[in-house]
Amino acid sequence: MPIKHLARLGCLLVVFALGAPQSVASQVDPSELLATTIETLRARVIDDYERVSGDPHYAMSLVEQLIAPHVDMRLASRLVLGKHWNDASDLQRDAFVAGLTKMLLRVFAGRVQDFSAADVTYMPTEFVGSDNKRAVVRTMVSRPGLTEVAVDYRFYDSPKGWKVYDVGVFGVSLIKTYHVTIDNQLKELGLDRVIDDINSRSPLPDAAAASPPATTPPS
Repeated sequence: MPIKHLARLGCLLVVFALGAPQSVASQVDPSELLATTIETLRARVIDDYERVSGDPHYAMSLVEQLIAPHVDMRLASRLVLGKHWNDASDLQRDAFVAGLTKMLLRVFAGRVQDFSAADVTYMPTEFVGSDNKRAVVRTMVSRPGLTEVAVDYRFYDSPKGWKVYDVGVFGVSLIKTYHVTIDNQLKELGLDRVIDDINSRSPLPDAAAASPPATTPPS
């Protein structure tokens, strides 16, 4: 599957696990964090629905504010690159992390309004390992007229609180799927070309060029 399609799916799903303040993240277990985050994000999208729908740059700023601080993109990038991470220079690693992060955030910025109509059922946290430093939260995501989707979130307990590093959709890890896609591209193009490709994604359109926004969230 092309990485652009994976990015759309990943961004649409990862957001449910993100966005709570760090002080909350360090005190609340992952399942409770998900519930708080979903309602916080939904409220922000509904309150600013017209602007979110019509101004991609505002949507991007909202995504950066609520999402970026609460996902470990460096760990996710290292897992995506696999053995190629060890062979990469510090500059290449930083460039890959920055490019993958911006690509995912840009894609999600165009879809953030979808969360006004999403409903999530989440299960109790399943802690992993004897030290309880990793966890899985299983959820079911539904939207009107669409098939219900099983989404699992993988967390680890960082010094700054719980952070997401992988998402599974119907049991399929997005990190592992990205890894296969990137690995094939690396064999064909090399790391520098892959980094250039990720960093050259089309910028966000101007607000004036965006589709006319709806005045109310979809029911």
